[in-house]
Amino acid sequence: MLPGGGKSRSLTDTTPEFQGRSRQVWNLPRSAIALTLASLNIDLFQRILI
Repeated sequence: MLPGGGKSRSLTDTTPEFQGRSRQVWNLPRSAIALTLASLNIDLFQRILI
């Protein structure tokens, strides 16, 4: 029994409540990162065009 594998499995497959929380927690950073990347890309494109 590996400690890392056991921990990851227990964390991901413990309860549906934890899964729902983890999904919300993961969705928020993804959207934020996507927005920041989009804004950065727009700034870079504007600088290149201008």
